[in-house]
Amino acid sequence: MKRIAAAVVFAAVAAVLTAPAFALAPGNRVFGLRHGGLERRYIVHVPAAVRIRPAVVLNIHGGGGNALAHQQYVRMDVLADREGFLVVYPDGTGPVRERFLTWNAGTCCGVAQADDVGFVRAVLDDLAGRIAYDASRVYATGLSNGAMMSYRLA
Repeated sequence: MKRIAAAVVFAAVAAVLTAPAFALAPGNRVFGLRHGGLERRYIVHVPAAVRIRPAVVLNIHGGGGNALAHQQYVRMDVLADREGFLVVYPDGTGPVRERFLTWNAGTCCGVAQADDVGFVRAVLDDLAGRIAYDASRVYATGLSNGAMMSYRLA
């Protein structure tokens, strides 16, 4: 009986030590990562009342936009605060950093030639190292070229 109890305690401690902690304080955080030879960034909104292993909603800006302007425009943070999920606003790519950005949605748009599907995967991997989220509840939405990118991700 003592061995079983010790094994259960050991397994619980190991799970806690290996799982990402809720290390992100509530609010907005900007993270950068290198993918496909490009420096990219994304914004994460963490609600004050984040649930344990929350869902993630990728909210993707339209062509010519950027993550920050899109975040301010769609105001999804209010809903995330009420419902306890994370919102991720990734930046597309373009000729001018943080301006006139687009997404490689497969058949469109602009100068987007980046591996944006790979970038979104890298964002989710990076996020998983920062906060524990429910990988079975990752959703995508967007406007215009961002909606096209959401469809491509699906």
